[in-house]
Amino acid sequence: MYTEKEIRDKLTLTKNFSPTGNFVAISVTVNDLGQAHHSALIIRYNGINYYYHFDKHDVHLKPFELKLADKVFHKRLEIIDERLIASFLNHCKIIAKTAKPQYGYFYGGSFYENGVYHTDKNLPQLMTCVGFCINVLTGFVEEKNYLEYSDWQVVTNKAEKWFNDFVVELKKKFPKVDVEELRKDFRRIKPSELISSAYFNKLPIRKVQTDSVKVIVEEAFKASV
Repeated sequence: MYTEKEIRDKLTLTKNFSPTGNFVAISVTVNDLGQAHHSALIIRYNGINYYYHFDKHDVHLKPFELKLADKVFHKRLEIIDERLIASFLNHCKIIAKTAKPQYGYFYGGSFYENGVYHTDKNLPQLMTCVGFCINVLTGFVEEKNYLEYSDWQVVTNKAEKWFNDFVVELKKKFPKVDVEELRKDFRRIKPSELISSAYFNKLPIRKVQTDSVKVIVEEAFKASV
């Protein structure tokens, strides 16, 4: 169990970071209210920093300057050994060329492996920026889910309205979609929860674990604006 100081010390304001070695990190961008609103992966390999994310429209993998990363925080992932960073970067490059994600609050255990999207549901690649990162990480660690995604459920009236409106539009493109099957995968995992998962190494990571550090992480975001 982490102390509050340990949680804060392990969370890095990216523009102030002086990197050494190779690593993979989960990052978030915060808005003017100090709320995390976008998730991405930062990959450092051979002195080059890459920003890897799904922006609701396309997948991007581009070199970037850490010192120019405004309102971005990151937490290094300890589950990916430094010796495997080259393989992980290649994993990401292949996915960037082949993935066809569409934006939606869904995740049901899918993953990308060798650039191929794997799911046991007959559904399109529906995900948020968070879901994209989870798909990438799960496909690389292979033997287990990165998160125990079933811990996350969406039950609010606002979420129900969003789902119903989304289905109307989705059925225009995919008229045979099974709405009840889709509903099983309807969940939102927040960017602050995803970066909180980077504090844990035993997979799959549970919501009760991310909840144990999320409050302090979110306080750090708010204090930065």
